[in-house]
Amino acid sequence: VSPYNIYGWNSTIRLPRQLEVGIEKGSTAFFASLVDEDELIPALYKLECEGIGIRKAEGFGRISVSHDFHLKKQLKNY
Repeated sequence: VSPYNIYGWNSTIRLPRQLEVGIEKGSTAFFASLVDEDELIPALYKLECEGIGIRKAEGFGRISVSHDFHLKKQLKNY
């Protein structure tokens, strides 16, 4: 996971937006959970559909959960 600074400009008030820290596109993180699968899968689906973070309307915050690419990459390494 690689962090980076997100800059922006608010043209309405002609001032820079507050500096935010984001995660670089293509970063991958693996997590484990003790939550029951019946609760976890709908929650992860919602996150994938809605995104995460405070600047989603600007195109930030998109995530992919268990994308085929990650599974294939993982299998090739073993």
